[in-house]
Amino acid sequence: LFVLKTDPNRPNQYLVDGQWRDMEARTETILVKDGEPRTLTFRRTHYGPVVTALAMGVRQGDEVALKRIPLCEPQRDTSRGALDMIRARDVHQFQTATAGWTFPSANCVFGDKQGNIGYKTILSLPIRSSRALLENQAAHEGWDSANDWQGFLPSELLPQVINPAQGWLVSANHRP
Repeated sequence: LFVLKTDPNRPNQYLVDGQWRDMEARTETILVKDGEPRTLTFRRTHYGPVVTALAMGVRQGDEVALKRIPLCEPQRDTSRGALDMIRARDVHQFQTATAGWTFPSANCVFGDKQGNIGYKTILSLPIRSSRALLENQAAHEGWDSANDWQGFLPSELLPQVINPAQGWLVSANHRP
C-alpha cells in the first residue's frame, strides 16, 4: 500500500515528488436487483487502484493505493509466458520461457523427453526500495518516488536448477 498525499481542492490528484499527478477516474453504474442502481467512481494512480474503502488501518482522511502484481503491470501478460513454455522443446528453452511468467507465483517442475529435469520459481518479484518500511502492515509514503519499487528481480536470479546432482526434484505445494 502507498499512502497518497491528496488535497480536497484537487479531488482526483495526488502529489509525487512535488508534482501533482492526475488519477484516472471512471464511473460505472451497477444495476442492483430489486433496488436502485448504484453509481461508483473508481480511481487509479501510477501505483495502482485507490483502495481506501477496502484497506484496514487507514487513518481518517488518508487515501491509499494498492501496488500489486499483476495490477501494476497490465502490459506484461502471463499468458505470453505460458505459450512460450508450451512451445519449448527442451528444459533449457522451457527455463528461458519462464521469464515471461509474472503471476501468480509458483514452483515449476519440468522435464523433457531426453530425460532432463528442472525446477524454477516463477513470478515477478519486485525490488523494494531500501527505504521501504519493514512492517508488513505499514503503507509506504507515496509522495516520494524513492519509496516506490525499484524494478523487478531478473528472472535468471530466481531459484532454479536443471539436472540436480541428486538426480531428482521435489515440490510440495509450498509457497515459493
